[in-house]
Parts: sequence; structure tokens; C-alpha cells
Amino acid sequence: EFRRVLFRSDQLVTGSLTTGASTQSYHFRLLQDRTLAIDVLQAGTQRWNLRDRFSTLVSNTALKDSDNYNRTDIQGLTLPAGEYEMTISAAAGPFQFRWLDTANAALVGPDLVQEVVHTPANSTRLMAFEGTVGTPWSYVGQPATGFARRPYVMVWTPSGRMLTYDFADGRSEEH
Repeated sequence: EFRRVLFRSDQLVTGSLTTGASTQSYHFRLLQDRTLAIDVLQAGTQRWNLRDRFSTLVSNTALKDSDNYNRTDIQGLTLPAGEYEMTISAAAGPFQFRWLDTANAALVGPDLVQEVVHTPANSTRLMAFEGTVGTPWSYVGQPATGFARRPYVMVWTPSGRMLTYDFADGRSEEH
């Protein structure tokens, strides 16, 4: 089984592989350079690849761990304008994901209380803030309930490199 589906960033993609030998291929085109983040909402042991016309950019990577704070290698992918193909394979079962465009991140200001509602609870929400090199900043997480796993915050540079992460539930954590 081989399926091709065209999609756009921020669109929820739902699929299912019927056998471990199945592959689904997703194609997208970027009209300008973008930094994208993958938001995995459901996955089993499927693996994924991302390639452009010239090379493989992400190879044989576990889908379920792709948006985890421990994965510093693929959290923000800065991609030039062009055509891309993402393939999912290796295990039967359902999956859901979406590519988030960091250009669509909501701008938040300093000294504001920002209530963030995640629907579904395991989804990713991108937010941006203005910063100046050398100026200190802080993030204060408030107690959170209703999550199967502890919610966390990742801070990235504009180029997609993760600077740090912290749990966003008001409990202190050593890392």
C-alpha cells in the first residue's frame, strides 16, 4: 500500500498503516523559507523520513518521540522554499500529526499572564516574544491539571535551535 496525500502546514493529518510493510507519503511545498515544528498527536512505533529533491533531511526517526523535548535534533527544521516529501512506514496502526509554521506563532508580551488551552491536551502551541541579546528573561509556569504527562515549554532561537526547556506545571525540576 502506497498513498500520496498533499497537505499544508498547520493542517491535521490523520492516517493509518494497515501493515508494517505499508508506506504513506505526504507532499508539501513551501513558497518561502520557513521554520517548521512537528506536532505529533498520536503514533505507535511508526518511523518517518523527510526529504527534498536533493537529500534526506530526517531519516528513520520514531514518529512518537519527534516532538519530545529530548529530541534537540529535529525540533525546529529550517527549510528553504521548495518541494518536500514525508514518508511514514514500519508499523501498522493509526497516527496523527501536523507541521506547525513558527511564522504563525502568537506574539506574547512581557509581564502578562497567558492562559493557554490545548485542544487536544497533548498538542503543541507556538508562541513568540521579542528578546534582546543580553537582556534577562524568565518564564513562570503555573500549576496545571488534566495532562497525562507533565506539560513543558521549549525556547528556540529564530533559526529553530532549542535553547532550553522546562516543565510548565509550577513544580521545580532539575535538568
